[in-house]
Amino acid sequence: MIEVEKKCLATPQFLDFLKHNAIHLGERVLEDIYFDFEDLKLVQNDIWLRQRNGKYELKIPMSDHIKSDVYEEIEDETQILERLNIKNFDNLMNLATLISHRQKFNIDNFHIDIDEITSPGTDFHYNIMEVELMIESTEQYEEAQDKILKFMNGHGLKNEVINGKIFEFFRLQRRDVFDLLKVNPHFAHCIIEKL
Repeated sequence: MIEVEKKCLATPQFLDFLKHNAIHLGERVLEDIYFDFEDLKLVQNDIWLRQRNGKYELKIPMSDHIKSDVYEEIEDETQILERLNIKNFDNLMNLATLISHRQKFNIDNFHIDIDEITSPGTDFHYNIMEVELMIESTEQYEEAQDKILKFMNGHGLKNEVINGKIFEFFRLQRRDVFDLLKVNPHFAHCIIEKL
């Protein structure tokens, strides 16, 4: 499966709409530990290796489009090691640890994740929402993007560039990484200096 998502900021009106109209799928806590090589070659190429609640995941971009994000997601550790051409995860650097308190909703085949994010040992606090559709193949990508944007527009959600949780963490807590990424042409469309 391929995930197509768009990050946005929830409005009070939309949160109220979800409360009264969507299926609440529950809440959970996610501990995401992000890793990279010392030279940051993964994040500089928009490749994200994280350990979520103890299980490794690798997200590899499938498009450079700016309307939404689409990634191939690999969860099998053997496949991840093969894709990264490494024998184990021991020599990777810990970039960030983020704790997300997530509420999940479903409405009209859209998955809505609302996250309140913190990071242990820091004053980092961030709220973000993702509107997602899962697709079977890349041929469905454009249609999924259009559906997400139409849904957002219909509910008064702004289609604007906002930092994803890891970029916002880098902006506020790891300026060395953020400054490296903000001058990278690959990220010019998807990170901002101030919210």
